Amino acid sequence: MTLRFSANLGMMWAPLPLLDRISAAAAAGFKAIELHWPYETPALAVKTACEQHHMRLLSVNTPVGDASRGDSGLAAQPGREVAFRAAFTESLQWAIESQAGMIHVLPGMLPVDAKDHSQSRDIFLKNLEWASNQAQAHGITILLEALNPRDKPGYFYRYQAQSNEIRQAVGRDNIKLMFDVYHVGVSEGDILMKLEQYLPHIGHIQIASVPMRAEPDEGEVFVQPDATVRYLPQEPDFGGAATVRDFIEAGLAPGDDVHLADRMLATLGLSGDEDPAQLSGGERRRAAIARALAPRPDILMLDEPTNHLDLPVIEWLERTLKGMRSAIVMISHDRRFLENLSDAVVWLDRGRTMRLDKGFGEFESWRDEILEQETTERHKLDRKIHSEMQWLSKGVTARRKRNMGRLRALHDLRRHRKEQRAQAGAVTITASDAE
Repeated sequence: MTLRFSANLGMMWAPLPLLDRISAAAAAGFKAIELHWPYETPALAVKTACEQHHMRLLSVNTPVGDASRGDSGLAAQPGREVAFRAAFTESLQWAIESQAGMIHVLPGMLPVDAKDHSQSRDIFLKNLEWASNQAQAHGITILLEALNPRDKPGYFYRYQAQSNEIRQAVGRDNIKLMFDVYHVGVSEGDILMKLEQYLPHIGHIQIASVPMRAEPDEGEVFVQPDATVRYLPQEPDFGGAATVRDFIEAGLAPGDDVHLADRMLATLGLSGDEDPAQLSGGERRRAAIARALAPRPDILMLDEPTNHLDLPVIEWLERTLKGMRSAIVMISHDRRFLENLSDAVVWLDRGRTMRLDKGFGEFESWRDEILEQETTERHKLDRKIHSEMQWLSKGVTARRKRNMGRLRALHDLRRHRKEQRAQAGAVTITASDAE
C-alpha cells in the first residue's frame, strides 16, 4: 500500500488566505490538500491554484449550519432536512467546480432532551441516501467521521463502530469512513488495532499526535515488544572491557550468533584479544561496527559510520549493510556512502524536518526546489504586505467590519512573514541500544 500525505489547510497555515495556504503547502512539499469550509473562496480560484502547484484537492466539509445556535452539522437534525439539502448542494457544486473528490458530511449534535436518538438516526440515513445519490453521479465519495467526546461532547457519534454502523445501514459504495488518529486515540485508544479492523472501509486517514493534536512526532508510540535496536556512536564507550571480544559479546543478546561476531572481527582485521585502551582510532571504529552489526538488529542507527575507515573497509561495510534486513537510520558526511545505501532522506532545516522518499542522489535538486519555492512565496507575501500597507496609509474606517477584518489579516500576514525569518522549531533526537 502506498502512503500519500496531504496538508489539512483547515489547521495548517491558518492565518494566511486560502490561496496563500495552498502555495505554502506546495512549498513544504505536499502534493495534496484537504479543506474544511472553503466556501468564501471561489471554487475555480482554488482549482486554478491547485493546478499551478500540481496539487490535488481531496475533500471539503459540509457547512455546519448556524454556528450561533450551536450547530455542528445538519445531516442528523430533525426538522432541518431542507437546510441540509441546501448545504449539501452548496458543497457538491463547490466540489465539482474545484475537483474535490470527497465530501465530509457532518451529522451535528444529538438532541439534548430526546429520550432516544432513533429519529436523528433515521433522518441521517435518509439524508445520506439522498446525498450519496447526488454525489455518485459525479464520482464523489461521502466521508463519515466520529469525533471524540472531550472536544465535541454531544456529537452524533464518537466511536468507529458507530460511524461504521451508519455506513453499513445506508449500504452505498461511495460512503466511506474518515479515520482520524487523534479522535480515535482520545475516544477509544488501541489505534493500530482499530485501523486494521476498519481499513477496508476507510476512505481517508487524518494524523495528529495524541493527546495534544499536534504534529505526529509525540504522544503514544507502539514499539514491537521483541524489536532490537543497535546504535553506532561516533565515539564508542568500551566501558572497561578487558578485550575487544568482551566488548563485542557484551552487545549480544541470548540466541545471537557468537561465531558471526568472531568472523566479523576477523574480516575487520581484529583478533578480539586486543586491549581497547591500546586501539587506534580506526581499530576502535571497526570494533564498534562489529558490536553494532553482529546481532543483526531490527533497527540499526549509524552516526558517521565511515569515520576513520579506509576504502576497503568502507566498501565491505556497504556490501554488508546492503545484505542486512535491518531498517537503517544513518547520519553521514560521506556522499557516496549515502547515495549507495539510502532510499529516503530526512532533511533537518531551521528546526523543521522534511522527508524525501528517494535516495540521497536526489536530495540536492529536491532541496533547491523547496528553497526556490520558499523564496517565491516570500516575495509574493512581501508584495501583498506592501499593497496592504499602501491601503492602510489611506486610512481605515474603524466602524466598518470589513475594513477591520482586513486590518487583522494584515497583522496576520506580517506575523507570518516574521515567523518565516525565525527558526521554525527544535528537533531533539536521542539514540541508544535497546532490546
